[in-house]
Amino acid sequence: MFFTLPTLLLTAGLAFAAPHQQEARSQDAEFYDSWSRKGHNFRGRTPSRAAEQCSCNTASIKLPQAPKPLPEVSEGLSLYHIAVGRGTQNYTCDLSNATAVPAAAGAVATLVNATCLTANSATLAWKLAGWAYQDKSAKVPTSFPENDFLRISGHHYFTDLTTAYFNLDTVGQGNDTWQSNYSQGGFKKVNATDAPADAIEGSVPWLKLTSKNDTGCAFQEVYRINTVGGAAPKTCAGQQAEFQIEYAAEYWFYAKPEASGYY
Repeated sequence: MFFTLPTLLLTAGLAFAAPHQQEARSQDAEFYDSWSRKGHNFRGRTPSRAAEQCSCNTASIKLPQAPKPLPEVSEGLSLYHIAVGRGTQNYTCDLSNATAVPAAAGAVATLVNATCLTANSATLAWKLAGWAYQDKSAKVPTSFPENDFLRISGHHYFTDLTTAYFNLDTVGQGNDTWQSNYSQGGFKKVNATDAPADAIEGSVPWLKLTSKNDTGCAFQEVYRINTVGGAAPKTCAGQQAEFQIEYAAEYWFYAKPEASGYY
C-alpha cells in the first residue's frame, strides 16, 4: 500500500499515545499487565486486524545502523515486528547532594505497529519517531480505521531498574474488539551506541537488548534505534527528585523461525 505524506502525518497524529506519567515502576507494570490481559483469549493467538490486513514482504527490510554499529542480529533469528515507541525516559535525583547527576529509572512507552509501513516505505518509516516525538498532544482513539497499520501493538515499561519489559499482548478498547497475543517478556541491555550526529541534541543511545528468558518469550532480541529525545540533563540542578524526559524511538523485534511473524 502506498502512503502519501499528508495521510501518514494525519494517521500518525491520531495513533500515537501521549506519554504516560509514571508514578511508580511497580504500579506501571501492574497496570499495563492488567490492561493488556483484560478480555484476552489465552487458548491461542488471535491476530489483530492490522496483522490480518497487512500483506507485506519483510524479507528485504534491513536493520539501520548507527555510525558505530550495534552487534548483528544473532544467527537463526528473523524479523518479528517493528514498532514506534512514544513515551518518557524516567530519572531520579538525590536532592541532598549538590553535585548529584540524574540516575536512570526506566522508561514507559506506548508501542505502535510500523512493520508493513517500513516494508512499503523505509524512507517514510525512518521519520516516524521524529513525528511521534513532535506530536506532544496526540491521543489514542478508542477505534481505528480498518486499513490503519499504525495500530497499538503493545507497551514498554520496566519491572525493575535493569529489566526492560515489552508486552505485545494487546486488546482493543471500547467498540474495537481486535486483540493480539504475540508474547511478552523481560530484556536486558547488552550493547549501546551513540545516536548519529544528525539526531536532535539530547537523544538517548541506540541499544541492543536480549531476552532474560530463552524459552518464555517468542521474540529474543530487541533493537532500539532512531531515537529522538529522552536524554537526561547533565546535572540535577533545578530538577525534582523524580522527573521524566519525553522521547520516541523505533523498536525492532527478532524471533526464532518457529515464531509467526507479527506484522
